[in-house]
Amino acid sequence: MRDLVSEFGYLNGTSFCMVFMTVLDQATEKVQLSPIYGMAKVFTDRLIVEDSSGTEHAIPTSALSSILPNDGTKLLKDSTHYVIVKIATL
Repeated sequence: MRDLVSEFGYLNGTSFCMVFMTVLDQATEKVQLSPIYGMAKVFTDRLIVEDSSGTEHAIPTSALSSILPNDGTKLLKDSTHYVIVKIATL
């Protein structure tokens, strides 16, 4: 079993942005981005983002390898790290 604490423990308690990306039109590459801002919480078996209301959003294991440091994009605000999660293709 993968131990996420040993891999991602450095994220625990940091500001984090999880961006849900919905592909609206593949031909034109039109997408909709929906960010969730919060605090990263790392557990042995999962990584979550807890938003300001206390709601916990699990980061899919398929997206864990895509976690990156904030690159200064306005969408990310002051988050230290982010991940983009593709949620649907319409």
